[in-house]
Amino acid sequence: MLAIMKSIYDMMGRYTFPCVKDDAAFEHVEKFFQKMDRNRDGVVTIDEFIETCQKVGQT
Repeated sequence: MLAIMKSIYDMMGRYTFPCVKDDAAFEHVEKFFQKMDRNRDGVVTIDEFIETCQKVGQT
């Protein structure tokens, strides 16, 4: 997930406004995992992943 997010930020380039911080990709991934890890066991199961994706799609 982190590699994908870093690639997205790299494609956006350094000339975005506001400027993207170097640790932005890591922070973004951390927020995703916190949302997905419903039972806070440090592991995101396929069920937690699917449930989170379905909820995001409904908003």
